[in-house]
Amino acid sequence: MKNIDIVSQEVQRAYADDNYIAQDKSLSWAIATRQLMFRASKALSVKQAIQVLQRFVSNSNDFAVAALELLPKTAKVTLAREYSVCLYISGVTLTQEIAKKMQVNEFSEENGEYRLWWD
Repeated sequence: MKNIDIVSQEVQRAYADDNYIAQDKSLSWAIATRQLMFRASKALSVKQAIQVLQRFVSNSNDFAVAALELLPKTAKVTLAREYSVCLYISGVTLTQEIAKKMQVNEFSEENGEYRLWWD
């Protein structure tokens, strides 16, 4: 199974409350299924991350899927959810300037990995 397929299945469940209608499921199923604290098991390319997010995660509050277009194309993106949309970025250097353009609410770096979180 390809990484994008694995991550798609994981994200679909983690964000079940965002995509339950498309899955022909009930809201009660979505609330029971979603994972408010989640981190995908595989990293994706920027292009793949955009594809998965467009399919399963809605734009909300300050988050917009289009913000990922601002990432360097060589970045590795691990999709996550920490009650709200969260991304872990590796393989590149990100700056506060890029984070500001992406309208992130929290931006941090640890051991070369960047955490971007939107409220």
